[in-house]
Amino acid sequence: MALCKCKMCGGDLEIMPGATVAECIYCGSTQTIPVYEDEKKLNLFNRANELRRANEFDKAAGIYETIIADFPGDPEGYWGNCLCRYGIEYVDDPYRNIKIPTCHRTLYQSILEDPDFRQLISIADQNAASLYQKEAREIDRLQKEILMSAGQRQPVDIFICYKESDDFGQRTQDSVAAQEIYDALTAKGYRVFFARISLENMAGEAYEPIIFSALHSAKVMLAIGSSRENFESVWVRNEWSRYLEIMRAERDRQLIPCYFNMDASELPQEFTLLPAQDMSQMGFLQELVRGIGKLLPAEQKTAGETPEKTVSEQLRTLLNRADKNWEAERYDNAYQIYENALDEDIECGPAYMGLFLCSYGLGPKELTMTDARFTDAAGRGRDNVLDLNVINDHLEILDDEDLARARKYADEKTKERIAQFESMLRLKAEQYGKPQFIAKLDGRPVEPQTQSPQTQPEPDAVSAGETGRAVSQIRGPVPETRGPVPETGGALAGTRGPVPKTAEPSAETRGPVPETNGPVPEKKRRSILPWIVIIVIILLFLRLVSGCRSCLRNLGEIPQERLQAEVSEEYYLAEANA
Repeated sequence: MALCKCKMCGGDLEIMPGATVAECIYCGSTQTIPVYEDEKKLNLFNRANELRRANEFDKAAGIYETIIADFPGDPEGYWGNCLCRYGIEYVDDPYRNIKIPTCHRTLYQSILEDPDFRQLISIADQNAASLYQKEAREIDRLQKEILMSAGQRQPVDIFICYKESDDFGQRTQDSVAAQEIYDALTAKGYRVFFARISLENMAGEAYEPIIFSALHSAKVMLAIGSSRENFESVWVRNEWSRYLEIMRAERDRQLIPCYFNMDASELPQEFTLLPAQDMSQMGFLQELVRGIGKLLPAEQKTAGETPEKTVSEQLRTLLNRADKNWEAERYDNAYQIYENALDEDIECGPAYMGLFLCSYGLGPKELTMTDARFTDAAGRGRDNVLDLNVINDHLEILDDEDLARARKYADEKTKERIAQFESMLRLKAEQYGKPQFIAKLDGRPVEPQTQSPQTQPEPDAVSAGETGRAVSQIRGPVPETRGPVPETGGALAGTRGPVPKTAEPSAETRGPVPETNGPVPEKKRRSILPWIVIIVIILLFLRLVSGCRSCLRNLGEIPQERLQAEVSEEYYLAEANA
């Protein structure tokens, strides 16, 4: 029997050789544990878990990587790496008296799709795999809530990273220096995230959505510190290390370390190639503001003026965030952010195209597909209204309001997406033998379809569940009307708003009604049996009421007859005595 530390509370766990799940007697948590092989392995896990519980995620991840290299067959090493990557900390739930996860490093990628998570599921036994999946689903739910909340936050231009309080809870000199920079930048009209001020009215709210939004929207981060310890403190490192990850994916970001009361050689190793600034140099603040003006030239302005490109920059940030959610198939989140983008610019073609794609559950895989069959979409279990065998001749999808506005206000990227959508729709139309769609796409008049044998897809092309779906099951929220609709606009009946009324053509102008492709189902005959049963029940009820009334009347008459008999007897007795 060996001792292993609880990865949630740090208490001692007694584990048996070969066991993969254990329960902590201190916090009551049922958790996965490493497979016991030797003391060295347990010591590595205990050290890594201790660092992770202290929110030293980067240091803990380094040890987990060592464990994975030395013990690749133990899923617990991969799980520890996942927890560090998403910044998971287990805290007490005061209502349920259990440990619950909180997230300090939100990512757009779901933990369920993380390569380490997939690897551990493939090598874990049944009991451990079930527990891993349960915890991962809870973390994924938490991440979605954070992303939804972050999508509603206003973007910023500059993020100031610093240590607010020392070990005794007193304000640090880093905080004072950071506020001087904050005041200088806001005086120039920049939107700056400075935790002391930006979070002061956020009591009771979760900070992670606010910090996540600021990190992903800021073009510049200023990391301010007076010592290596302050730069390496848990939450300061958490912020600038996350921003470095963003910089690797987006080259237009810039992190500027600003230091004082220390030497440049004492800065964290990750800052070696960054343009560090010595705050003790004369004229530092003026040079810093001037340098930021070069990085964000369109945003520089004097105090009191309206920024020249604030709306455009904010719109670009919103569209970038919405596209990331759309690419990750989080259509509800993306839809809301596209709506926010339209609040900034009512003539934003990419936002209208995003609304259209999210409404119909169309992701990048559908737009870039070369096969006519929606096997990928079906594999993900999504209802896809572009199954032409289901929606039949509803050509209104090509006159969708959002699609029409996207065409009207399209930029080059939007035109490319529209072309991909139309190419995909053409493939589906050819597969199902729908010449109306092809004619509509080519701009030719659409003729009524005559009775002809309809081309059916191969058995594996469309599942039985897909053929039974109705157009009314189109997913996504109903968009609000945003101004005049282009002349080509329309609405998909039942899902995209009311259909304009048109004059009913006469029989002469309408012509013969085209025959349908199959037998018309007979109307169901209404049965009179239920009405007969109802009438019989009513009659029985009336009969019962009538009988009760007779009984009550008889009961009332008996005492009256007895009273008359008693009065008559007394009368005769009185007469006899007289």
